[in-house]
Order: sequence, then structure tokens, then C-alpha cells
Amino acid sequence: MDLQISRHSSPITDVWYFLALCTRKPTRKSYKDLIKCYYDSLCTFLRDLGHDPEDIAPWDMFQEEVKKHGSYGWAISLIVLPAILIKEDDWDDIDKKWKENDTADLELPAQAGARYIELLEDAEELGLLGVD
Repeated sequence: MDLQISRHSSPITDVWYFLALCTRKPTRKSYKDLIKCYYDSLCTFLRDLGHDPEDIAPWDMFQEEVKKHGSYGWAISLIVLPAILIKEDDWDDIDKKWKENDTADLELPAQAGARYIELLEDAEELGLLGVD
């Protein structure tokens, strides 16, 4: 369990964060199916706990949460992406470099730029950038 970023927020923030960091563009093309699968699983879990999903998180409200909070999860993923993509050889020195504010020479793999472009393209296509 990662408690470093624990907070009280919409589950959509975490869903988008996960989708952005753990999938590639071809998988995210079916994001509506992935969101629906997550929602169905959430409903099953709520029923198992003795709650009615329609009282807590009806589908319409959940879809509004997707629109309202998706951009935050996507933005956080852009910030965290370098930590996920950093070259393994740099991990030994990262704490020292971070404390000394000397991170300029940390190398990201060649595909890092492509991952950023994919995420930004997806965010635009999904309407998460708030730009018309």
C-alpha cells in the first residue's frame, strides 16, 4: 500500500491516474469500457458491504465524476511519469541528487517523450484539458 499520496478524493482521480500510468494508448482507446468495468466492480463491492450502489454512486453521478475529476488524475500522472520511467542505474543516486537539487543529469528512456505525447493527446481527445 502506498500511503505517500493518500487523500480523500473521488475514486475517479485514482482510476485516471492508474490508466495513464499503467496502460498505453491502444488500451486507453477503450477507456469507456474500462471505466464501466471499474464501476461494475465498485457496485459489486458496495453490495457485498450491504450498500445500494444507486444510493451511493449512481451511474449518472459516476459519469459526472469522470468529467469533473479525470483531469486531476491525468495531471498527476504527468508529474509521476518520470519517476516510473527513470533509468534503473539512476535509482541508486536519486535520493542524493534530489536533496542536492541536482536532478538535471537523470536520464529518462527514449520512449519517455512518446509517452508524454500519448498522454497529452489522450487528455485532449477525452476532453480532460478543459480547452474548447
